[in-house]
Amino acid sequence: MHDGIPPGNSHPHQRKAAVLIWTRAAADLPADQILLNALRADVLHVPCIGIEALPPPQAIKSGFQREAKIIFTSQNAVKICASWRNTEPKAFAALAAASEIITHGRKTADLAEKLLHRPVQCIDSATSEGLAGDALRNRPTAGTPFIWFSGEEVAFDLSAQLEADGFPCHRIAVYRTGSHPTDADGRQLVNRDLDAAREQLTLRVKDCRIAICFASPSSVAGWLEFAGSESLLAPKFISAAVIGPTTARAATEAGFSRVTSCAWPQLADLAALGAQLAF
Repeated sequence: MHDGIPPGNSHPHQRKAAVLIWTRAAADLPADQILLNALRADVLHVPCIGIEALPPPQAIKSGFQREAKIIFTSQNAVKICASWRNTEPKAFAALAAASEIITHGRKTADLAEKLLHRPVQCIDSATSEGLAGDALRNRPTAGTPFIWFSGEEVAFDLSAQLEADGFPCHRIAVYRTGSHPTDADGRQLVNRDLDAAREQLTLRVKDCRIAICFASPSSVAGWLEFAGSESLLAPKFISAAVIGPTTARAATEAGFSRVTSCAWPQLADLAALGAQLAF
């Protein structure tokens, strides 16, 4: 895959090359690369969302119950909570002293252990639904409080499932995804920088079959800003793979030529579906 936009090298007499555009945030790319590198399609990373930290609520600033179990389902949430070491020391101290930290996936667990300097339990689950199920199976006593640090937008409401099974869960959004294109370092693209990036991508995908992956409605909006009025990047010429029904609605309303949802709302399925649509 390419981090950024390489120059085009297609030949007019060759069969159209398959290009997959991956729109997740620049901060997500290191974790995404393993699954993207396994795809047959030529993957171009065009980040269409930016990660923006949210201030923690006052209850978290003042610390929280030491017996609470902490859940992380993204590396972005881990990074932001770890930054509290300097900005919100009471919240960070409570986080470091929590009775248990549970994560979704090995990479998130490794990052949490590195930044929080404590052991973390990794539930190796393909979905958030599975994470909730595994967490519950290991907790025989109902009433155990959970705190879920997440993004503002979530594909699956983990807290609702935990609450339904008798486990109080307080979801704290610690970041939001801004609907705008960025460069590889997460800085928002505007004016000449945006025009240059758009021109580069247009040259790269000329004479190619294009599919695009969206993991949130925000990324759909970010892509529309990136594409602007450039005809080759117009939705009507592109097939879209989406992670769930909310994102599917956003892509359909945007006018993509074909919108297909994953069988399971997970990134590996999203990438595989996008590669399939590209061919």
